[in-house]
Amino acid sequence: MADAGASADRPSQDLVPSGDSRSDGAVGRRDAVEGDDDALSGCLEPRDVIPAGAVCVHSVRGTVTALDGLALAGRLITLCGPACFFGETSAGGAFSVEPEDLLNLARYSVTAHGRPDFATLNVPTEPAVDGTSALREAMRLPRYTDRGPPIPDGVRGGTVTAGDVTVTIAPGTRIDPDIEDAELGELGTLLRTVRVPLESAPRLAREAGLADVYALGPFNLTTNTPMALRLRNRAMLPAGTRVEFLGLSYRIVDPPFDAGHWVVMARGVVSPDGAEVRTNDTEGLTVLTWVGYRALRSP
Repeated sequence: MADAGASADRPSQDLVPSGDSRSDGAVGRRDAVEGDDDALSGCLEPRDVIPAGAVCVHSVRGTVTALDGLALAGRLITLCGPACFFGETSAGGAFSVEPEDLLNLARYSVTAHGRPDFATLNVPTEPAVDGTSALREAMRLPRYTDRGPPIPDGVRGGTVTAGDVTVTIAPGTRIDPDIEDAELGELGTLLRTVRVPLESAPRLAREAGLADVYALGPFNLTTNTPMALRLRNRAMLPAGTRVEFLGLSYRIVDPPFDAGHWVVMARGVVSPDGAEVRTNDTEGLTVLTWVGYRALRSP
C-alpha cells in the first residue's frame, strides 16, 4: 500500500494569503517549506543556489468551474511545492498565480480550494512556455451530494456512511484533520462524498483507467493507521474481482513529490454478492481524498 502523505505534507494547514492583494489575482506567497529565502527571491535577483531544473515562472494560469461548467469565483488557489504562492479566481473562474521566481515546476501542484460546499482538487503544473504555465483543462470541482455522520473518534473508532461510501476507523487511530475543515466546525467533521462522472473527472484519473471516481471529505484528513473503505459497485465489476484503489496524492515535501497524481493506495476485492468494492482487511486509506478503483493490473 502506498502512503498518500502525512500532515507535514499539507501546507493548507496554514495557508493564509499574505502580501497586498492585486487586481491580477496574485495575492502573495508563503516562504519556503524547505530551503532559504535567498534561493527563492525573484527571477532577476542574484542568488547562490538555484533549484535544479528551475526556470523563471511569471505565472501559472487556469480556470475553476463546477462540473456543469459554471464558473466558481472567489476561490483560493495555491501553487505549492518547496514554497507556496497564492491567487484567487475571478468572476469568470480564471486565475493567475504569479510567482515571478525560479521554480522547478515538476515539484509544484495547483490546488483549487472548494470547501465548504465543493470538493478541493489539486493537479500537477504544466511546463512553462515563455514563463507561463497554463493548465490543459479547467479544474472542475464537484459539489458534495451526500453527508453522513461525523468521522468517528479515533480512540474508540467506528464506521460511518455517506451515500455510496463507507469508512471504518480502527480503535486507537490518530486522526489529523486539515485546518480548513477544522475551521468549519461541525460541518467539517462530517463524512461528505460525491460520485464524479468519469467524463468530468480530472484528466489523470481518466488516463489511469479508473472504473469509478469519488471525492471524499473531510478533505486531506489523515490517519496513522489505514481506514477501511467500501464503495458501492456502480461500475458493475464481477463478484470476486480483485481491484486496486487509487487516490489523489498531496506529497509536496517528501519524495516522490507526486502531488496531483493518482497513486495506488490499497488493494481490495468486489464482494461475493457483487454489491460493494472493499479494501483488503490489512489495507486501506491513510488520507481522505479523491479516490477511484480499477481491476487489479498486477499480481
